[in-house]
Amino acid sequence: MEEKKKGEIKIMDIIDVVCAIIIKNNMILATDKDDSNENQGLWFFPGGKIDESESHEECLRRHVETKIGLKVNLTESLPSYDVEIDRKGKVYRMHPYIAEIENDAVILESQARSEWFMPIQLMRLAWSKTDLPIVEEIIDRIIKTGHITKARACVAI
Repeated sequence: MEEKKKGEIKIMDIIDVVCAIIIKNNMILATDKDDSNENQGLWFFPGGKIDESESHEECLRRHVETKIGLKVNLTESLPSYDVEIDRKGKVYRMHPYIAEIENDAVILESQARSEWFMPIQLMRLAWSKTDLPIVEEIIDRIIKTGHITKARACVAI
């Protein structure tokens, strides 16, 4: 992806990232990062950067299992989108997926905490710049259809 700015060509550094909107009993899982950078205290959907040799599903399963101890099945992809992270041209290309859990263990490793929320509660949280568009998509889907997923799992606000 290239971006022209005042006659110059600026090459964008695109980093592909996957994340999971994990649904259980009409609740959605969110994690709060445990780090000392600018993201401390912000909420994220579990996921991470894609390695060159792995598919979206492989990457997401690896990150979710490693970071919070859950095994997941991806059921639906949401629209991908780009988020510019800094003025140097760093862009995260976000690939969100709706997922169901295979097991109930939650083991926090790199996350400070992990909590289940009703969809309406999501808008009250302080979200990372990268994940806020997903929250907006989820709320928009519920308002329009009463569901998060296309196939099933009605989620009441």
